[in-house]
Amino acid sequence: MWQVLVLLRIFLANIVASILVKRITGLPSRTRRLVWQFGFAFLFSLALAGIAGSSLSNSGLLVIAGIGIINSFGAYCQWKAIDISLSKTSLFTQADDLIAISLAFLFLGEWKSITPFLGFGIVLCVAAVISFSVARRKDDSAEKSPRSWKHLAKWIACYSIIWGVAMFSMRYFAIEEVPLPSFLAAWYGGSFFGALLVRFLAGRQEMGEKLTLRAIGQVSVLAALVWASLLLTYAIFQRVSIVVAQPIFQVTEMVFPVIIGLWVFKERKQLTSVEKAIFLAGLLGAVVIGLGF
Repeated sequence: MWQVLVLLRIFLANIVASILVKRITGLPSRTRRLVWQFGFAFLFSLALAGIAGSSLSNSGLLVIAGIGIINSFGAYCQWKAIDISLSKTSLFTQADDLIAISLAFLFLGEWKSITPFLGFGIVLCVAAVISFSVARRKDDSAEKSPRSWKHLAKWIACYSIIWGVAMFSMRYFAIEEVPLPSFLAAWYGGSFFGALLVRFLAGRQEMGEKLTLRAIGQVSVLAALVWASLLLTYAIFQRVSIVVAQPIFQVTEMVFPVIIGLWVFKERKQLTSVEKAIFLAGLLGAVVIGLGF
């Protein structure tokens, strides 16, 4: 049942992986870690394709690989945002889900599930984003800080656009019946190449020193979680539409990482009373969206 796949995906991506990503994003040698992550994911994908006997010679897989290259830049932007604040990033990462849903409405005909209840949830989430931005502008010290809302919003906007389109493409290729092993191999082959480009473009400071065996082992665990999460996401999209699954992901990718960021990593101290109220409004909006489908 697809509901079981959803629960597994939520546990791996929104709980376990969120903790590891937060711990890793603030460490030195960020782009080296990104390369290792996608390198491991590519190896996992090749192994699965080999076991399944899936063909990797289809020219259509080059398109998927191209999207994978762009995906690696999105992953780097997400790591930069999470390094600033996991909780704020998780709450205001609504755009990628809304982009994916909108594209599904426009190009796949998945528009019949829009209801007034869902519309209310979307408005509430957007209002929370705008309110938070206004609240941060009133804080002059935060405005001048490199960890200000504008700085955070830049990274969130970059990966939201990339991942919104990428998520839509996953549903499209699922409908086109591209086999799961072939999709993963092409996607992570492109992502690995893209991570190498990111390492080159980000410069020596982001590249840092060579990783120790312990650090590589830590990244391999994260890679396995990310890879398994994408596998489950694609398997879900083979069974249900974006308008059914994505709102569920939208709620959980906000709620669980925010809880982890606030109480595990003590990011609660970074929020004013007004910001906490906005957080609650955004969470309510996400719940409304989830229940609206």
